[in-house]
Amino acid sequence: MGDFETEHEFQNKIASLTFDALSGDWTDTASYFVECGTVSQVAGTVVDGAGVRQSPLASAELSATWRELRHAMADPAEGAWLSAHLLLSNRGQYRFGFNWDERPSWPLEVGVDGSLVRSSPIAASALLEDAQSYPRGREYEPDWMEDLRSQSSAIVLTEPRWGAAWQGLLEDSGWSMVDVSVRSAVEALVLDGHLDPEETRPLAQQVFSEYVGSTVGNQMRYLARVAMESGVVQPQDLPAGELTEDSWDLLEGSEEFQQMLELLVPVFTELTEQRLRAQGTQR
Repeated sequence: MGDFETEHEFQNKIASLTFDALSGDWTDTASYFVECGTVSQVAGTVVDGAGVRQSPLASAELSATWRELRHAMADPAEGAWLSAHLLLSNRGQYRFGFNWDERPSWPLEVGVDGSLVRSSPIAASALLEDAQSYPRGREYEPDWMEDLRSQSSAIVLTEPRWGAAWQGLLEDSGWSMVDVSVRSAVEALVLDGHLDPEETRPLAQQVFSEYVGSTVGNQMRYLARVAMESGVVQPQDLPAGELTEDSWDLLEGSEEFQQMLELLVPVFTELTEQRLRAQGTQR
């Protein structure tokens, strides 16, 4: 486990932020927190003289502190807890509870005891992604996670019939990594039961945005150059010089870089469409 003093500091801060966000003649409140991958959610209930009502929307600081607490309590062998709740009284007394094993779900309505009254399921692919961030030893892995891993490993995607230009493109190491990302996104749809060959654009945009957000300009220019050399897109002038800035920054500040990325969008889209179409025909 993490450092006890650090964990206690985060717990105090969560309780304090929750307390300060409440107003009126309340007596007790319960909060429920779930984080999965890059997404987190807080929901809660407040008890006052009029009965039970929903808690105010959690502030960005409160959500961030919950995430910090989870990270601080993570263990190299046991991973991280999967959901947590806080019970807090108007006298300032509080108690936390942590779920390390039961499959989590997104909270929609929370009971006065911190339990879930209504919830919505978390996608299997998101749970597996979160497990990569906080891996566990096999002896600490719950049965439902083992089942998800087995289902994921059993997925075999049908390979599209690539034309010569596309085959040459994917022989390049850079574009091969793009295709790995597309395949992973399609596998996640299959695992979650959401595969729809008609939904090419959102999936392609997801992969494209991840690439723009995780690269520098030189890397995106390299992809554009290879795409032109492979004959997948028409040749055009590319930005010159060392593009060492983050791609997002260049996208906002350079019209020339924007035009280059517009050249790449159809390539990401076609890769995604080919893979979705090939997999969709096997359903």
